[in-house]
Amino acid sequence: MMVAVVGAGYGGLSLCWHLLQLGIGVTLFDAVGVGGGASGASTGLLHPYPAKLARRSPRADEAMEAAGELIAIAEHALGGPVASHSGIVRFAMNEEQTKAFQEPFSDAASLDEEAIRKRFPDVTATAGLWIPRGKTIFAGPYLKGLWLACEQRGAIFQGRRIENLEELNDFDGIVLASGADLERFHLPVNPRYGQALLCRWPNEMEKLPCSLIGYGHLSLTEDPDLCLLGSTYENEFDLKRALSLRDQIGSFYPPARTFEIIDVKRGIRMASKQGVLPIIQQIGPSRWVFTGLGSRGLLYHGLYGKELAQIIAQRS
Repeated sequence: MMVAVVGAGYGGLSLCWHLLQLGIGVTLFDAVGVGGGASGASTGLLHPYPAKLARRSPRADEAMEAAGELIAIAEHALGGPVASHSGIVRFAMNEEQTKAFQEPFSDAASLDEEAIRKRFPDVTATAGLWIPRGKTIFAGPYLKGLWLACEQRGAIFQGRRIENLEELNDFDGIVLASGADLERFHLPVNPRYGQALLCRWPNEMEKLPCSLIGYGHLSLTEDPDLCLLGSTYENEFDLKRALSLRDQIGSFYPPARTFEIIDVKRGIRMASKQGVLPIIQQIGPSRWVFTGLGSRGLLYHGLYGKELAQIIAQRS
């Protein structure tokens, strides 16, 4: 069986890997290359508490385990790290969050002002949530490593845009796993324009031990001298809005206001109109869509890619 997967971001590469594990051949199509879309521009925060009040995401343990397996596969293929495993801290930005972060958590711990000052002396927040299982994925190395693993298993890549699904009639199955490019198929998704600043740490400043989330977030990168400040959620790309991220992050981590801006990273994510979970939907005989990953794409791309691969294998 041969399957065409359109889209080489987090979802497409996860699906590609899991199909290959089931003995199904895969050709991957993407006009902008592996990780050239929103996945490659992501700031990489992976943890099970993304909601405003840190409500645990559905199937969080399964999702974190599946993502962790793919991280290990990418690191093995690349021969180096593709993520920071040092945890993530969320800081309370209002009274509602302060109260919510004090509730008991199964795999996270509340931080009071004393604990925050001891570990993060420059942070102005007085309450927080420590997520030890949190990881910061380095988008470029991770996507490259995952593709290398797929390629070693026999996957084929074609760097072209599919204009019409009839071009893929020779395949036994077709999966549309791209993001913004799927708007033309009139699926139940909304585009979200996101921007992040790639910044340089001041030479004299001590680096943070992990990524931070508050009003916006600061993410570690594979280069210890660089970090990402993110992110915006707009109806269009707005450079002025992107440049305001330094002050936004500076509201809880003041040193960010002095960071040197190296680049602005941009991507269009597709979010489901039907909730926060990704969309897996059959749209015809041997045709599926895997999209709408939105802000939870990192959390769910491994789990949903694995489950869709199993569905395709069972129906082949």
